[in-house]
Amino acid sequence: MGKGRHIILTIIAVIQLAFVFVKQGNTIFNVSGFPIILITSAIIIIGFIIYKATSDDNVFSVKMEKEELNESDKLLDLIMFGPDEEEEREFRKNNPYVKEQKAKEAKAENQLFDKFRKLADCPCTFFGLNMADEIEKTYHEALERGKKEGFVPIIVFISDILYDEIMKEFNIVTGEEISINYINSKRKELIDIASDSEGKKWLENTLQKKWNEYGGSYRYNELLGKPSNQGYELHDLCLDDYNSSDAAILAEIPVSEPWQALAWFPFGGWNDCPRKKNFVSVGKYWFKQYGAAPAFITYNTIEMTAPQPVEGTQSLHLAKEQHTFCPDILAQTGLSTINDLADSLRKSTVWHFWWN
Repeated sequence: MGKGRHIILTIIAVIQLAFVFVKQGNTIFNVSGFPIILITSAIIIIGFIIYKATSDDNVFSVKMEKEELNESDKLLDLIMFGPDEEEEREFRKNNPYVKEQKAKEAKAENQLFDKFRKLADCPCTFFGLNMADEIEKTYHEALERGKKEGFVPIIVFISDILYDEIMKEFNIVTGEEISINYINSKRKELIDIASDSEGKKWLENTLQKKWNEYGGSYRYNELLGKPSNQGYELHDLCLDDYNSSDAAILAEIPVSEPWQALAWFPFGGWNDCPRKKNFVSVGKYWFKQYGAAPAFITYNTIEMTAPQPVEGTQSLHLAKEQHTFCPDILAQTGLSTINDLADSLRKSTVWHFWWN
């Protein structure tokens, strides 16, 4: 019962009592008015008893509402500001919804890992979210071990999108049972037909095509810019950026040269991203020319490492090639001109490519 109703009962009782006072000429002990007084008193006493009983219920109700509000506040705090480590453990331990979601996520992650492990057909190490330091450490250890054991390591940020892209490149309909023998034969075919000279030729032809699209030297020279010192310096893989949202595997691919790893997990052929044949051939060309090796891939990104920065006029030549290979490279790295990119290549040993 609400407080408003308690007040109404009390008012009625007081009015009745006042009526008795008036009716009996303010002589409350008048014998003729005594029954009315008794009835009025009884009403007041009953009202008081009901009030106390319902007040106790209200106290309990308010207490429950307050506890629910506190839980809501805790959840809002968690969403807006993030928990500290102890609070997060306690929250996840006791919240059934979070438990259920984490169980679903873990199951999905395991299923995705299993798909990529079968697809890779080689030893793989799985890494969950926010393990970038561990991934990088294991990758560098695998690089040294691979030289002795005859494999090339590559980091793959796994996703359903990438898996579907790879299936498409191997002409497999998503959902079909995969034949690893068929896939490995396609990988071997892609490696066998790759040519560094063809990779270089594809870059030259595509650059000429871009030149024509830009309407000749005027617009392209504007994009080229002037000699610059505005480039970035990059020596560490950008693992944090991707491992915060996607799990990863480190695949130990049984090939002899790093560029061949690009044939293991091929993607491309959409928007300005090169088709797999050109992709692998350019990778071979840059490996032969600069020692560049693929380090990680996502469904739309690749990072490569070079043993040292590229010096002198070679840096501008390579910057033109990289812009041809990945036209989004300026916008997505915050650079303004190809000369800015050339300056970055003179300072950096990590090459970053992202296709929109």
